[in-house]
Amino acid sequence: SMLPLLLARTGQRLVRIDPPAVTLDDAMIEVMAKCAHSGYVRHVETSGNATGSDAADREWAALTAWKKEQNLSQARDLPVKVAIAGLTLAPAGTSPVDHWASLDPMLLRQLAIHEHRRWEFLHRLAGWTCGDKRIDDAKIHNCLRPWDELGENEEQRKKIQGYDESAVAQVPLLLEAVGLQAVPEVR
Repeated sequence: SMLPLLLARTGQRLVRIDPPAVTLDDAMIEVMAKCAHSGYVRHVETSGNATGSDAADREWAALTAWKKEQNLSQARDLPVKVAIAGLTLAPAGTSPVDHWASLDPMLLRQLAIHEHRRWEFLHRLAGWTCGDKRIDDAKIHNCLRPWDELGENEEQRKKIQGYDESAVAQVPLLLEAVGLQAVPEVR
């Protein structure tokens, strides 16, 4: 998801030869972002608030612009995750099979690591730094570190990594919310 930015820094740009079959507009991204926030709230309710965020206590309308942007960014990245999985976006009902459910667990882990890196990149771009303790007002977050270094122990690491795994698991729900699904690319 950082490739276009990296190319732009070198004066280059990414050009797609074949237009995508489905494109996401701002309204779709907002619907998916709201769905992502709801999924986050459900995850916190079932697993506990391992990161200490107050976002799970708020409805979408009560979120700060920054918290909304985190969800919008996650939604904007969905086509990247779908492409990494070797799939493409299509209208819902194109395939009777849930192709996301049959993805290899190692691929799902790589997608979760990708999600963590995307989240980390967004925070670092906004001036956040890593620290031992989360202090939102100072833009310090204890999770701005590599995937394998999250948490103080194995149990906490698994809980924190669960946020990214949950974000990846809910991809089909976010797509369904806007009438889409992930299907194998036909060539």
